[in-house]
Amino acid sequence: MLPQRMTRGNIVSPYLLRRPPEAIPRQTQETTVDGYLQECRDRLERGWTPHYWRTIDQGIAAYARHLCDHKPHEHEPDAVHFRGLRPEPLDEEFQDRLLATAAADPQFCRAFSRLVKRGCQS
Repeated sequence: MLPQRMTRGNIVSPYLLRRPPEAIPRQTQETTVDGYLQECRDRLERGWTPHYWRTIDQGIAAYARHLCDHKPHEHEPDAVHFRGLRPEPLDEEFQDRLLATAAADPQFCRAFSRLVKRGCQS
């Protein structure tokens, strides 16, 4: 049996009924960076998604501390502030450092190759 969903007229909400309404992420009401960071920590402790940030300073602080993954799209003006805060897995600089480490340490290279092979097999 499928879980019951909330319906409003002909619109079916994707959120299950057992999920509290305050768990749905919205824009934050916090005005300070510290307040927003604490709100993110509180929501993550409950297993909820953090609210969306209101100011760019809140977004930068939360993104840099890995509290929230919300960031502007690559072509938006504020995306410049988010570059380099967290290394992206396929970032060119990250790849260059990984290749340099593998070339300098053959033992690391073998261990990394085994890890990749195991991941591809499963």
